Amino acid sequence: MKKQQLIENNTSKKIHKNNKNDQLIIEFLDKNPFKKSKKKKISSRGECNNGTTALILEFLESYHIPTYFIKKQGVKKTIVKPYEPIPIKIIIRNIATGNLCKKYGIPDDKILEYPILEYYLKNEKLNNPLVNEYHIYALNYANPEEMKTIARISSKINAILKSFFKRRELKLADIKLEFGRISGKIAVCTEITLETCSLCDIHSNQRYDLETLENDPDSASQIYKTIMEKINIKN
Repeated sequence: MKKQQLIENNTSKKIHKNNKNDQLIIEFLDKNPFKKSKKKKISSRGECNNGTTALILEFLESYHIPTYFIKKQGVKKTIVKPYEPIPIKIIIRNIATGNLCKKYGIPDDKILEYPILEYYLKNEKLNNPLVNEYHIYALNYANPEEMKTIARISSKINAILKSFFKRRELKLADIKLEFGRISGKIAVCTEITLETCSLCDIHSNQRYDLETLENDPDSASQIYKTIMEKINIKN
């Protein structure tokens, strides 16, 4: 498949549009985004991020959850459908960590009886502010029916993936999702990686997430490899 138009290029991935097939090619990169490390690349980063994204999106499709996933192509590439992005990040929290504990005085690692679903405006210049449904309606990012669908699908994904990771002796502390429109219908349009979710080992409580990677970037390659082994990613 010939790459054509480059439409996104950041530290984690490149996205190309193939005009002939009307598909997007996501190429996950080994670039090192962590300032504490002098290494230019992190081996296994692109392979792990591509592998987890393809495996989990295909798994969600088996539960009739609409996503932009088409197929995995090699070690670091995935083919997805073109979509109209909705500029909202959804974070679902199952275990209290980080800022949630600081803001609300919740003990660290407290398992939440009811998952917390939060919406953030996807805008780096505004530091991705927390918003509610009424902000989203007023700013015309999505309508009430679409937000009901997004909330329902997000909760379903959380339940499915909690079980998915538990079978692999991991706890899903939180996950970040993004949605878009494909032919006018809501679909999951995001990668699912260690950089968009937080996992804990059931036995040791070892954390695997973006914060862990940032705090110990020189061990990042091994952390990615560990997750590939635990989830059984094969290329």
